[in-house]
Amino acid sequence: MACALLASMVFLVIAEALAPTGVGLYQLIGYNLLVVSAILALRVLVGIFRERQRG
Repeated sequence: MACALLASMVFLVIAEALAPTGVGLYQLIGYNLLVVSAILALRVLVGIFRERQRG
């Protein structure tokens, strides 16, 4: 839930920052997918390294 909220907040910040520069909707969606995939990758990596530290 927090991941989705963070991704939507980042998407809105990027949309507001890049809107006057002529960045299209598809580019914003691409940036959003990039941010979401990076967050998911970090969650996986954190899970892997926490598992190694425990056992």
